[in-house]
Amino acid sequence: MKHGALFVVLLLSWMVSASGRVTTAQAPDPRNLQVLPKNLSRNDVVQQMRVIATALGVRCDHCHMEQRGAFDYAADDKETKSVARAMMRMTQEINGRLLPRIGRVPSVMVECATCHRGAPRPEPLTNILKDTVGRAGVPAALLQYRQLRAKLYGRGTHDFGPPPLNIVAEWLAGDRNDVDGAIAVQSFNLEVNPDVATSYSLLAILYLQKGDKERARASFSRALALDPTNEFYRARLASIK
Repeated sequence: MKHGALFVVLLLSWMVSASGRVTTAQAPDPRNLQVLPKNLSRNDVVQQMRVIATALGVRCDHCHMEQRGAFDYAADDKETKSVARAMMRMTQEINGRLLPRIGRVPSVMVECATCHRGAPRPEPLTNILKDTVGRAGVPAALLQYRQLRAKLYGRGTHDFGPPPLNIVAEWLAGDRNDVDGAIAVQSFNLEVNPDVATSYSLLAILYLQKGDKERARASFSRALALDPTNEFYRARLASIK
């Protein structure tokens, strides 16, 4: 079986519930297929579109033109359709040519959900929050984090653990010279991800940057209580006079 056909078969095997409104019975015969094999049946095309829509968390109108309640699936008016074709070609290249070179087919295959996981744009959470800080400030970014966490937690779309917020806090303190903003982010981090020694350690370092030795001492003490064998925390705590 050729790699392209293998990709189609495996992709179909990963199908989950439909995200679009179209059903197999409603869909017209496939036209203007440029990436998918032109001999695919209507049912196969519909199933693949469902896989893609589910992976991106979108509906049919994300890529297809809709007029008076009907879709023109063959039309190429939307940029998102061109992007989708480019992403499909990229995925086929990875699965069909690159992964076989390292012996990873069929044990490992890349699909839309590998990166997207329910998001149309698979951006790292740190980038999203940094962009919001730049446009609207730290409070807006923390509100955005809460909203994204409430909507997407458990879906694997983003890492809602401590590291992304740690990175944003370090970026604020370093690149933007905003130690107060960094402390706000890191305090929030410990609110939503409590009892993490490394997070308390970073908060202590931020307090030291601000010159607040009392709070730095308290944060290093908490880090050491959570990780009693960590000599770095012990040494930093002892160094605060």
